[in-house]
Amino acid sequence: KNALERGRYAVLIDLDENMLYFKEGEVTLWSAPVGTGTAMRVITEEDRWDFSTPTGRFQVQYKERDPIWIAPDWFFVENNLPVPPKNHPSRNMTGTLGVAAVYISPSLAIHGTNRPELIGQRVSHGCIRLENRYAMRLYNNVQVGTEVIIVGGDEAREEGRVVDLREGYDPSLASRGGRRTLPLDPVVERWKELDTEELLDA
Repeated sequence: KNALERGRYAVLIDLDENMLYFKEGEVTLWSAPVGTGTAMRVITEEDRWDFSTPTGRFQVQYKERDPIWIAPDWFFVENNLPVPPKNHPSRNMTGTLGVAAVYISPSLAIHGTNRPELIGQRVSHGCIRLENRYAMRLYNNVQVGTEVIIVGGDEAREEGRVVDLREGYDPSLASRGGRRTLPLDPVVERWKELDTEELLDA
């Protein structure tokens, strides 16, 4: 039996409705619209990515306030940018995940957003997006081990677009909420403020 069948607290996400429900057994304590995976599949010479939100039973692994997003390779591929080395500072992006994130796997989270106008749509790369007020509420309501049940999404997966970048870059990828320019590097920005002598010392 899952947590809901046992009358316990759990998060239910319905991908067909794009809704999240925080429940205690059969009782819904609160609900909110979510943004979910596009189900798009992207193919390159080196990689294949499936941007579906997975279904099944998960548990909260950990949670974070003001999380920093470590941009994966697909972010740079989508935006036609050179892929930086692992752990490069250009991968660290603040604000993208909103005010809070609840991780149900190392690469899958229910998190806030800096694009609230997209909530309710299939717009993500698999994660579940909430308005920041609901992301904060979820952060406060769940604990490590809280069960998260994700259902639905068959129609999205069947209709998911396939983009084969082995045939050349598709500029439509960057229009799906992607960022076309790299975030500012604070070190480089500080260097720009220095005169030549100070820069040589640096």
